Amino acid sequence: MKETFETLENNNFVNSEAFKQFDETIKTISSATLQITEGLKPFSDALKSYKATLPDFSQFIKPIQEIALQISKSISKQLENPDSALSYYQYFKLLSDCFWVMPYMITSQEMQKLIVAKYTEEELDKFMITYFSDTLLESLIFDIKTNLSERQNILFTQCINAFKNADYAICGLGLYSLIEDITSFYVFDKGCVTRKGLFKPIVNEMMEKDGLDDLGTMDFILLMIDKNIDVLYEPMSFEKDIQINRHKDTNRNTSLHGKYFSNKKESDLMLLNTMYWLLGLKKYLGGYEGKLVYKKANKCFAIK
Repeated sequence: MKETFETLENNNFVNSEAFKQFDETIKTISSATLQITEGLKPFSDALKSYKATLPDFSQFIKPIQEIALQISKSISKQLENPDSALSYYQYFKLLSDCFWVMPYMITSQEMQKLIVAKYTEEELDKFMITYFSDTLLESLIFDIKTNLSERQNILFTQCINAFKNADYAICGLGLYSLIEDITSFYVFDKGCVTRKGLFKPIVNEMMEKDGLDDLGTMDFILLMIDKNIDVLYEPMSFEKDIQINRHKDTNRNTSLHGKYFSNKKESDLMLLNTMYWLLGLKKYLGGYEGKLVYKKANKCFAIK
């Protein structure tokens, strides 16, 4: 069954930092095994001649090899399970590297196939254009509309009309305005238009409160949204030719200032998908309404 806001909250995953530590542990063990093996090579001939007098180094190698083997088996088993913590970390890595949040209504089985395919950003974008069929797109639009205010829906309807007419640049401009309004939910000063780093204080507080082992899938979505918004609101210099080195060449600052805008379907699909999750997070993070203050001196947000 495909997952929605409610069912996603029941899944568990481990934050990327935990897996970084786990990965480093594996690398350390593997490195130690390799160093011991390499260190023995120069003495291989001597060992053959002096077995009786030299220590039996195999007693050190075998336990380490056994640990590495057990870890390898454990990892393989987790990777075979599309709902395992390690699998979810892979989804996070792929999607974040390609500037996507979890695609609307995708299953873990479908995500696992994407991992196997090892898509680049451009390849993943092409997949998304196919994935968001007309039927799925209409479902996404409906779910977004039902969570917008009446006034927001006026603009959103015009955005969708532009999207369906392939006027992707116009659609993107409207979607950025809506994203800015949706995220103002968290900001104490509603006149603040900065969004880069918006979710950092919430992520930090979440990590301090829950640690690495008690995070749910909506926490995972929060981590992806954090990176996604930072990319969309990345500062750009207008004093030279603007170059956005991403396939989805979209940026809030260049778009709303009229300096550079994307005219790609995949860029707008990404923004629509981001909007869906932003609306879901408003429910999940309701306790943070109006709690974030932008500190201009440090150019960062803090919880009030």
